[in-house]
Amino acid sequence: NNLSACFELHSATIFDEVKLFELLGRKNSKWTKQIQLPNRPNLTIYLITGKRAPENILNLPSVTRAFDDANGLLLIFVQRISDGSSIHLTLLEYCEANGYIRFCAKENKPHKPLAFLHSSLSEEAKKRILTEASEKKLRVLIATNSAGSGINIPVTGFIGWGMDPEPCGVIQAMGRTCRKPVTQEGAVIWVHSPRIHGRRVSGKSKVRELLNNDACLRKTSNDWFGHGLELSKHVLPEPEYCCSRCMEKCAEKNKCEKCLQKLSQYFPCITSTVDIKAAQTKLTGFLEQLKINESVPGLTFPYKEESLSEEIMIHIKSSNSLDDLEEFLQIFSLGKVLTENICKFISSAMKESLVSECENKSDFESESDTTSSSEDDSESDISSEYFDEEESNIINIL
Repeated sequence: NNLSACFELHSATIFDEVKLFELLGRKNSKWTKQIQLPNRPNLTIYLITGKRAPENILNLPSVTRAFDDANGLLLIFVQRISDGSSIHLTLLEYCEANGYIRFCAKENKPHKPLAFLHSSLSEEAKKRILTEASEKKLRVLIATNSAGSGINIPVTGFIGWGMDPEPCGVIQAMGRTCRKPVTQEGAVIWVHSPRIHGRRVSGKSKVRELLNNDACLRKTSNDWFGHGLELSKHVLPEPEYCCSRCMEKCAEKNKCEKCLQKLSQYFPCITSTVDIKAAQTKLTGFLEQLKINESVPGLTFPYKEESLSEEIMIHIKSSNSLDDLEEFLQIFSLGKVLTENICKFISSAMKESLVSECENKSDFESESDTTSSSEDDSESDISSEYFDEEESNIINIL
């Protein structure tokens, strides 16, 4: 610089290093740069957009799993305090209903396994929350971008509720997940839908590259800060350890069981993505083919296929899982063979729906703004078409 002093500059997110060099030192100074891609081999990236994006965060399997993981911490990043407050209330109700809130006799108050970190909190409250997170007293930490930037806690999973509008924010948010001393494999999940989050990403932002094409999420995000350095020079992981886009393509092309299983672990629960009425009609037709009343000798009460399929779908919807379906079917005394056939049919149908969704690509592009948005992309810019008439009238009055 002007004092002829030598110094080093480290940054994970530099777009134009030439302008930076001109700002920090003389134009003719000799600068040496060393580029390392922000690639994290131990992270798998998931992107859930458009119609597949759930309205209720509890439809993400990783959220409910987090409360049973004694050694893990799930970080949920939100762009607004209002989003975080809504999620906080939803998860508190879930914890209360499922016995995750326990009374601490020593402190004489209930202990909650989650907290909400935002800029409006006092410094003392922020410090207490970060201390609890570091001591593994929390299972889920909700944080706004402004409050969560720079936090250094052992995060084992990440959910971005609404895409960060800038590439730097995307990379830095993911960088908080499974970093040293945490070395295990981790999942980074971004959930974004114009209907839920509004148009928060400018049409000029490079983040649109993630939302509007079907390229590999890992390669796209690394190219932002690679300055021409190709990711192909590094070892690329298998599809099931790379990103959801690569897994979807592998599932579509190769009917890969590994990729389908991995997607089902992190994508929204089946009840949030499958048309229940259509599934019930399909299941009724299958039960009619089985001729249940004729197949089970000594059946005291004949079953109506439509009623049975309705009971099965109600159970699947309430449990958000197929794990205990075989046990549930035993109460109908259908016999082992019929029960296994029904379970196989439902499991196969769910996998087909997942594969067909990959093929149909009912993704963000079907809902994204085709017109170029203005530079002032306000976070509150949500189209009134998503409100019913009564709510629109209230908004106009306000």
